[in-house]
Amino acid sequence: MINDFLLAIFIVGILTFLGLVLIFIVPDLLYDYLQKRKLKKINKTPDKKSNTAKADTGKLKISLVPTEIIKEIAKVREYGVEKYHDPDNWQKVEEERFIDAMLRHILAEMEDPAGVDKESGLPHLSHVACNVAFILEMRKGGAK
Repeated sequence: MINDFLLAIFIVGILTFLGLVLIFIVPDLLYDYLQKRKLKKINKTPDKKSNTAKADTGKLKISLVPTEIIKEIAKVREYGVEKYHDPDNWQKVEEERFIDAMLRHILAEMEDPAGVDKESGLPHLSHVACNVAFILEMRKGGAK
């Protein structure tokens, strides 16, 4: 009778353990597996050796960039071209002046998040984005 009792406790213990594994461990393993499969599908880009129409391996996915920042930079650039009558005028300015302008616009944004630049009428964050774009371009050697 004691052996049957111990066997029953052993079986209940095993079943409880298996139940806990099914409840707590299997879902995590399944989730991790599915996430890895999903990432593989997302990151799967054709290479030059495949018979696909276009090989994009190693190329930036520009479509990941939010389009609003591009539009806002374009608005600031259009204002600058209208003001200075030269689309390349920014390339004649020292980087430090863009850093100063960027910081002024950041401070203005902090003081009044809904505020706009008095001269251009454009949001301060748009000017910040444009200044950052100029600085990045200058640092990569793109300015003439």
